[in-house]
Amino acid sequence: RGALPPPPEAPAVSARPRTQWEIVVADIWTRVLDLEEVGIGDDFMELGGDSLAANELLTLVAEKLGITMPSSALVDAPTLGEFARALSLAQQSGPRHPTVVPLRTTGSRPPLFCFAGAGALALGFHSLARRLGDDQPVYAFQAHGLERRGVPDWSVARTARRHLEIIRVLAPRGPYLLAGHSLGGLIAMEIAQQLAAAGEEVGFLSIMDTYLPASLRIESAGSGSAAGSGGAAGSGGAAGSGGAAGSSKAAEDHARGYRGRLARFTQKLLPEQRANFTSKATLKKMVQIPLTGVVQFGGLEQFDVFFNHGRLLERFYRQRPWPGRTLVYRSAENPDPEDAWSAFLTGSHDTHFVPCEHFYLLREPHIIKISEHFRAEIDRVVAGLTKTGRRADEGRLTATD
Repeated sequence: RGALPPPPEAPAVSARPRTQWEIVVADIWTRVLDLEEVGIGDDFMELGGDSLAANELLTLVAEKLGITMPSSALVDAPTLGEFARALSLAQQSGPRHPTVVPLRTTGSRPPLFCFAGAGALALGFHSLARRLGDDQPVYAFQAHGLERRGVPDWSVARTARRHLEIIRVLAPRGPYLLAGHSLGGLIAMEIAQQLAAAGEEVGFLSIMDTYLPASLRIESAGSGSAAGSGGAAGSGGAAGSGGAAGSSKAAEDHARGYRGRLARFTQKLLPEQRANFTSKATLKKMVQIPLTGVVQFGGLEQFDVFFNHGRLLERFYRQRPWPGRTLVYRSAENPDPEDAWSAFLTGSHDTHFVPCEHFYLLREPHIIKISEHFRAEIDRVVAGLTKTGRRADEGRLTATD
C-alpha cells in the first residue's frame, strides 16, 4: 500500500439533488461509495464505483425501491441525475442481452471484446472503454445467469464458445481484439485459440491479472504418483507379459492409475485447505455451486456464488501455448512468479506491473496507463489493416492493367 500513488483529490460536488428521486438515489450512492454527499451531475464510476459497488448499488435499488435494473443502466445513465430519471421511468431503455453489455457501439475501428472475471459484472470495463476514445467500439461479457436466471457454462471452453457465437455476429471477420480480467483472461485466451483454429486473425490479446490455472499446480503435485504407476505398468508388462502374474500386475497398475486420477479429480473439487472442509461456510459454498445461475441469491451472495463457480472452472482448465501478441498485467496481489506466463506465451508479449489490488486494476487511476497501452496496440492493428488494404488495391490495379 505504501507503493500506491496518492489518491486523487475529491471532485467538486455538482448541483445538489432536488427531486424526490434524486434525493433517494443520492442516499443510496453515498452509502455504496462511502461519501458524505453527491451531486446530480456526478458520475458513478468517476466517484470510485467499480463492478462490486455497482452490484451493491443495484441490489439496494431492488431492495429499497423494488426496481430491478441491469448493470448496463449505469452505462446509459452514469450520473446521479440520469440514473434517477431512469429509475423514475422504471423501464429499461431497450432489450438487453443477458451476457453482453455494449459499452460503446460506434466507431470505425475493430471492436474490443472484454471478459469479466468470476462473479464480476461486465460494467467493470466501463472506465477502460471511456479512455479508448469515441472511435473505439467496446463490448464486455459476463457469466450467463449472473444477472438473469439461467444455466451457466461449466467449463472455460464452453463459456468461450457461447461468447464467440455473439462475437462472430458483432464482428464477422477479424482481426479480433480480446482482453480479460482475472478468470476472464483464461476465457479470452480460449476464445483466441478457437478463433485461430477457425483460421481467423487475432490482432492482440491482453490477460489482466489472470493467475495461472490451479489445475497446473494440482497436476504437478500429483505427477509423481502418476509417473510412478506408469513406470510400474511398463516394467510389469515387460517382465510378465502373457503370464497370470503379469495380468495381475497389469490389473493392479491399472487400478492404481485409476485411483490416482480419481484423487486428482477429487482434489479439484475439494477446498485447497483441507481444514476448511469441516467449516460451515465451506460446506455452504459447495452446496450452492450446483445452484449457480438457477437460483438467484440476494445481494453480494450472488457474486460469491459465481466467484466460487468460476474458481471451479479455472481448476479444470488445461492451458495451451498461445503464439500471438499478448499484453500481460500483474497486480501487487498476484501470487505467480513474474515470468509465470512465459512458458505459455510463445509469441511477442509484454508484462506490466500495476501497483494495486486485484480488483482495482480496472479502476482509476491505474486504467489510464493501461488504456494508453491498448490504444497503441490497436493503432498497430489498424495500421496493419491499412497496409493490407493498400496492397489489395494495388493488386487489383495491376490485374486491371
